[in-house]
This record gives sequence, C-alpha cells and structure tokens, in this order.
Amino acid sequence: LPRTWICVGSYELFLDDITLFIEKARSQDVEAEIVVEENNSHNYAILYPLSRDGGAQKAV
Repeated sequence: LPRTWICVGSYELFLDDITLFIEKARSQDVEAEIVVEENNSHNYAILYPLSRDGGAQKAV
C-alpha cells in the first residue's frame, strides 16, 4: 500500500474497522495515519468546508 491518511469522525459507524485497517497497514510497514475528530459524523470533512460558520456540520 502507498502512504495512507484517513480522517474520520468519532461517530463513524466503521471506526473500529478503519482503526483495524490502519493497524494492519502499519504492521506491514506502511506509513499510515488516522485522525479522529471528536463529535463528528462520517462526512464531516466534506460538509464543514461548505459552510463559512460550520452550520452545515452543526445541522447534522
């Protein structure tokens, strides 16, 4: 695998699976990083930039 970066919200339904994926990648010497944003949903990284004040994310 190439170097991998994943960002997820803490409410992500598949957070355990994603964390396991990162651990497995690292065990194979893949440079892998996970960023977990607290109190955010699955698509926070897409919604937040669509709103100047973050209103799109707050509405979720």
